[in-house]
Amino acid sequence: MVLGRLAEPPERRKLMMHVALTVALLGLVGSARGVPKALTVLGGGEVERPTAALTQAVMALLCLFLIVAGVRSFIAARRNPAS
Repeated sequence: MVLGRLAEPPERRKLMMHVALTVALLGLVGSARGVPKALTVLGGGEVERPTAALTQAVMALLCLFLIVAGVRSFIAARRNPAS
């Protein structure tokens, strides 16, 4: 929300989108270690903190979604610079 607020002037929108995607990439890297543990929990296995593993996996998926959407937006903007 802070980056969205900072991106209100149109000339800073591109920069703030890059910053937001960098933060999402850091979030993905930091939470990716929970994905194998979450798969273990979903498969019926046991891990030390199952709620933490599931939360990290959800965060990794949300960060990945944001990165994919942002990259698609960058590609669309490059193809159609008028909008």
